[in-house]
Amino acid sequence: MKPDKKHKRVISKGTALYKSGDPSGMIYILEKGEIMLEGGGVQETFKEGEVVGAFDSLLRTEYSKSAYAATPCTVTLLSAAEQLGQLKDSLSLKIVSALLSKTDQSEPGYWS
Repeated sequence: MKPDKKHKRVISKGTALYKSGDPSGMIYILEKGEIMLEGGGVQETFKEGEVVGAFDSLLRTEYSKSAYAATPCTVTLLSAAEQLGQLKDSLSLKIVSALLSKTDQSEPGYWS
């Protein structure tokens, strides 16, 4: 992916990246800080270098959990559609699609 397609954002503590039920489509790479993922009675903290929002975005569903900045954060946003578009007709896309279609749909977003 070209650097000009990346979008860095600084997010204040307590700010929502997205809420459960919001349309998905963005993948967040945590560059600095911590993000709290909440939903379904589960809370999970994500730290630098981890990815949030990918599961729901790649499945093209609504976000199944809410994500908030637990501390001031810097994230890089990636469009799932752009990422998948780069894989068009590739073996990689076929493998990712097959794996995602076989996940446990009773707990969507479990991986984030």
